[in-house]
Amino acid sequence: PPRIAAATTEPTWTGRVVDEQDRGIAGAFVLATEGDDFDVTDALRHAAVHSDASGRFSIAAPRDSTLIAGAEGRAAVALDTSTVLVMTDAVALGDVMLWPGRELRGAVVDERGRPVRGARVVAHVDSHPAERDPLSPFGYGPKRSLRTATVSGSDGRFVLSGVARHGTALDVSARGHLRSGLRPHEIGEPLRIELRTCGVVRGEVRGVDGRRVPAHVVLANGEEHPPRTGAPVLGDGRFEFDWDRHGVRW
Repeated sequence: PPRIAAATTEPTWTGRVVDEQDRGIAGAFVLATEGDDFDVTDALRHAAVHSDASGRFSIAAPRDSTLIAGAEGRAAVALDTSTVLVMTDAVALGDVMLWPGRELRGAVVDERGRPVRGARVVAHVDSHPAERDPLSPFGYGPKRSLRTATVSGSDGRFVLSGVARHGTALDVSARGHLRSGLRPHEIGEPLRIELRTCGVVRGEVRGVDGRRVPAHVVLANGEEHPPRTGAPVLGDGRFEFDWDRHGVRW
């Protein structure tokens, strides 16, 4: 859909966090992120922005960012603002409903049973009844989804808050390991997630003048490798991605 960006400064996004009975939730956190580079368990304690007594919030964040809203005992909601018509420096998002959620605990290990530190654990629901809300006359409100994330500690253990009670899938990734996807109900709790170790391909894209080129996709054996959140990839011409095969063709 088209986007009108008349505002010249970073917009301020406002709204109200409510429960399933339309009651305001006080103390809910709201943060801005790119991709899955956030930690809901940490945000519950240390987020800079929280809703007031009536559930209202205000946060300054770049256009096309993702806003994450959550509260204790509630499934976290991600709002993709790229579908919002930004016509002023203040954008009203309306009500953000948080449904009851749960907590997942577990550990991430490699194939030898050794803990994997810094693994990113993301829980999401592929579809949601309120995925899109027509908050503007043109019907371009933020795309909403149920999404939460955290990072494993030095012992490989993690506590993931803000997980939806039903229909949840997990994506687990760590540098030097192959990504894994699973559904918690298939393996029981506490979760023991095994990631297989692999190689890491690093390099640079340079132009004919020898300068690094800010590319956006690296092709290896016909597969696309876009930048990964948190990795020093592609913004300045460098790239890095996991690889488990022998030989790389460009």
